[in-house]
Amino acid sequence: MESPELAVGLLTGAGLIASISYYVRYLSLVNKTQLLQLESRQIQLFLDISESVASPEFQRLFYRVAFVDDWNDLADYYARYGPESNLDRYSEHMFIWQRFDVLGLLLKKGVIDIDLLGDVLMSSAIVTWNKYVPVINEARTRSGQPRLWSGFEYLANRIASVDAPNPAA
Repeated sequence: MESPELAVGLLTGAGLIASISYYVRYLSLVNKTQLLQLESRQIQLFLDISESVASPEFQRLFYRVAFVDDWNDLADYYARYGPESNLDRYSEHMFIWQRFDVLGLLLKKGVIDIDLLGDVLMSSAIVTWNKYVPVINEARTRSGQPRLWSGFEYLANRIASVDAPNPAA
């Protein structure tokens, strides 16, 4: 006949193995649930961004800022669109730049994927960045903030690098 200590030891060991097995399965389930929640949040963020940039209001502002507003040099830009001379148009520029800046910061932090964001924005961030880079560089100098609109710059550069033709292909 076996000793009671051996039986207790076997039962304790079996209970411990069952507990560990349950805990591992529980952690696996929690991990899967968290991944699904993260995916769901990213999809919702993507849909919100898509809806925002596809809105007629954003499209009107973007088109005017990217293609209609024009100037000859920095002095002309500030005379036409600077905050002192034309606060409404200046505010439109800031709205578009800020939207691209925030999206670039979200991209940089890994909150949203470049493939999704690039597909939504296509070349709009690149076109706008290229048009306004002299104005933005001047704003950086005037404000003493060399990182001003750095998210916007990052966004345009990342989309351009993804959209660039691959010479090895």
